[in-house]
Amino acid sequence: GGRPWLSATFVTLGPQRASLTVGNSVAPDCPETATEDGAGLGSQLVRAFAMQMGAEIVIDRPEGGYVVTATFDVHDVAPKAMEY
Repeated sequence: GGRPWLSATFVTLGPQRASLTVGNSVAPDCPETATEDGAGLGSQLVRAFAMQMGAEIVIDRPEGGYVVTATFDVHDVAPKAMEY
């Protein structure tokens, strides 16, 4: 068991690379197959978002938890300067 937990970490890996890790506890009575293939709605949303960003995702299942890390390129999105 233990106490439920949630974590989120953003890390800059270089000038144009970053990662976002999100994890949560899993209920002790949750069957292993429920998190085995990441078939839940949350996993589907993460995969779709990662695909749009061109991110690589890694799923880890520490004892009593579920952790997803997305690593992606960071692009400059500053608006173009305009003359008035």
